[in-house]
Amino acid sequence: MAEVFNLPAVGDSMVEAEIVEWFVDVGDEVALDQVICSIETDKSVVEMTSPYRGTVMGLGGQPGDVISVGAPLIVVAVRGSTGPVPSDRKLAMPKVRKAARESGADLADVTGSGPQGAVTLADLNSATAPAGDRRERLSSTRRSIAHHLAESAKTVPQFTAMIDCDASALLHTRAALVERHDAPTPMDALLIALLLPVLREHPVMNAYLDGDEIVYSSQFDIGVAVDTGDGLMVPVVRHADALGIADLSAEVKRLADAARSRSLAPDEFNGQTCTVNNVGAVGIMAGTPILPLKTSAIVAFGRIRPVVALRAGQPVEVSTMTISATFDHRIIDGGHSGRFLAQLKQHLEVPALGLL
Repeated sequence: MAEVFNLPAVGDSMVEAEIVEWFVDVGDEVALDQVICSIETDKSVVEMTSPYRGTVMGLGGQPGDVISVGAPLIVVAVRGSTGPVPSDRKLAMPKVRKAARESGADLADVTGSGPQGAVTLADLNSATAPAGDRRERLSSTRRSIAHHLAESAKTVPQFTAMIDCDASALLHTRAALVERHDAPTPMDALLIALLLPVLREHPVMNAYLDGDEIVYSSQFDIGVAVDTGDGLMVPVVRHADALGIADLSAEVKRLADAARSRSLAPDEFNGQTCTVNNVGAVGIMAGTPILPLKTSAIVAFGRIRPVVALRAGQPVEVSTMTISATFDHRIIDGGHSGRFLAQLKQHLEVPALGLL
């Protein structure tokens, strides 16, 4: 009897996925829960396993094809014995195989420098010389980023406000935490910890507009923007207000590492109530971030730089950070944004205020 395995939704926002690589072919025997292929969703690369034991009768597409949730992924004749899992032709990550397909390169001809001779992107790029203009199809990740940002910019009237703060105490606090815990304290974690009490004082910044109603979130699930080789990703720190600084630091680091390795679960990218973007980590002084959908505020923290300022009439060098925040203008006006940023500035300049 033939059984059809349709592509399931592995995340709340998933509507389609791109087939990256097949590990089985028509005629192969597959075991129950054997990995059959890898797919790329809008946020991660996921390995799919067979819910049936039997012989592969058909595949729902070729590598590079995009199929919708609910469309056939594989057809299995439930009969016969289970055979061994086929071995890879050449060791390479799915994104390397995808790049090879797009460039028309044969991985068999590329010498790999990675672990166990795996072909890396650098190996592939050095073996294939560019010739004039080329077209490159957007990855699932970049398509998702493009869709959400365009939808946000099109449907939400947004404005950005900025304020400078003295980051000297922030730097001293971070150094003291590193010494106390004998472990790294990501700047993102410290910024979240100082932002949380300000969000409590300004609940509309932890809310979103739904029709003619403002939905005030009862949880503080903070999105953390992470720069990865596949584009900007925003995993979410759940119940950030319930975490001490050590646990918050560990969670931020885990999410960032997993986002860069594409190993996060799809639901770890959904449902942020407010977003933090430490653009200073990539050298940016200030910016105008675009709001994630179903939020009212995103806060970007710029690069800390020396600025000469007058103190008691004397010029002194001050470690200065620019805070840039974008707001949903339908529910937040300039006055409220100014009060919010002024209080956040106070908390960064005097971190102990977060304890009051």
